Amino acid sequence: MESQKTTLTLIRHGLSDFNLEGRFQGFGDRARLSEKGVNQAERAGQALGGCSFDAIYSSPLLRARQTAEILAKAVGHQEAIRFDKRLCEVDIPEWQGLKLSEIQKIAPSLLRCFFDRPDEFEIQTGKGSRKPLVELQQRVAEFLAERILGVANSRLLVVSHLGTNQALINNALGLSVRHQHRMQQSQCGISQLDFHAEGSVELMLLNDTTPLGQKLPKIKSQKKGVRVILVGFAREANPEELDFSLLQDHEHSFWVESILAQGLLLPDSCPEPNIFNMSGGVLDSPVADRVKELRTHQDLSSVLIVVRSEILPKVAGHLFEIPRVLLAGALNAHKATIVLHDSAEHGKPIMQMLNLVRKTAL
Repeated sequence: MESQKTTLTLIRHGLSDFNLEGRFQGFGDRARLSEKGVNQAERAGQALGGCSFDAIYSSPLLRARQTAEILAKAVGHQEAIRFDKRLCEVDIPEWQGLKLSEIQKIAPSLLRCFFDRPDEFEIQTGKGSRKPLVELQQRVAEFLAERILGVANSRLLVVSHLGTNQALINNALGLSVRHQHRMQQSQCGISQLDFHAEGSVELMLLNDTTPLGQKLPKIKSQKKGVRVILVGFAREANPEELDFSLLQDHEHSFWVESILAQGLLLPDSCPEPNIFNMSGGVLDSPVADRVKELRTHQDLSSVLIVVRSEILPKVAGHLFEIPRVLLAGALNAHKATIVLHDSAEHGKPIMQMLNLVRKTAL
């Protein structure tokens, strides 16, 4: 019997007119959903159509409010949406409405710090200095403590923003501001956190874009480096659950852990697998060396790696220094899929997607 838990579903707002123009939105409230953004929210709502939420919370900013209203209608939510200012995006007034190219011209070092050292990012105001990303983490911590933690056996939906969703996930899992920007949040991508009664928290779904017609989330930056698709199986690997159509980039390869390769019957259409070992919990150097090499490429390459679910967090940690707390739920998953994009130009890998599947109890 599954223990009691509260499920928190997170959705970023749909594509806005500011997104289309490449403008920084932040705490500003001039951006509204584009036609495509409305369609994204409708498709996400269809995917959630079978869910009944005890409460829907939303940022009061227009782009999030519009998305929340579409989602509430799609799932048949009868109660009023609960708007909470603590769910607003990061507050950097000087950047609001500017294109990223304009920010790059006027404040290149600050912009670099914003992405590379979020815990150190600091701006000057007439009243002194502020750390907007630290402030964001603090206000979402207050929201979680008041609205989520301690709520027993409920299903809740939060509609907010890129930075806010990242901060909510990091805070729920005990990760600091330093980990901001390490998880992708596509417009109307769906994420899910499970808060268990005994106090543990598991990230079960991150940035699922399949309802939007995207098998894999779109890469936000230039298509360079390597995209790694890590698939973990609890016992034997099932070829029918491997989607080889994802390996369509400039260069691709397929790797299988030796324990799972035994007796593995693959279709003729799939690439020839490379077999590797885990020695003392350490990944074979050929796999790590190949990924390290591909991250420097000017074209996008893809790598599919199949391992046991129980060692998947170790593999992700070894290859990309992904905190194990992000992948704790993979240990007990029937199937776990993680997608990461890494490029030498980024400096840090981005976790694009995660999906953990548990066997349904009879």
